Amino acid sequence: MPLDEQRQAAIDAARSGDPVALERLLRLFQPDIRRYAQRNCFISDVDDAVQEVLLIVARKFGSVRAAAAFSGWLFSLVRHECRRSGRNALNFDPYNEEAVNRWLARHDTDSLRRERIDALESLPPGYRDVPPSRP
Repeated sequence: MPLDEQRQAAIDAARSGDPVALERLLRLFQPDIRRYAQRNCFISDVDDAVQEVLLIVARKFGSVRAAAAFSGWLFSLVRHECRRSGRNALNFDPYNEEAVNRWLARHDTDSLRRERIDALESLPPGYRDVPPSRP
């Protein structure tokens, strides 16, 4: 059975209230949740975000009205959890444009450039070079 059909079957079975089906659903979607968290969270927050999203899905799966909405809901949970953990870690929300603009206004171009150079120079030599692009 193709993966999409397996996922749809798992969603349908979990909607019936079967706890084993819900566990199977969580296992099927965990790689997608992790991949999406890796793109949206700080690397140190990925595992926590995945775990939190899986817990939310397990607790609130019954609130999903349509099976077709499940994936969208799932990815919005990941985005929300990544933002929440980022705000907690940095006491800063990178999606708050007003705060970003205020922060940028307090720093001149030269100080920002110096911060970037210092950050790059603090990296081990192998991490400072940009690999050549692939054709």
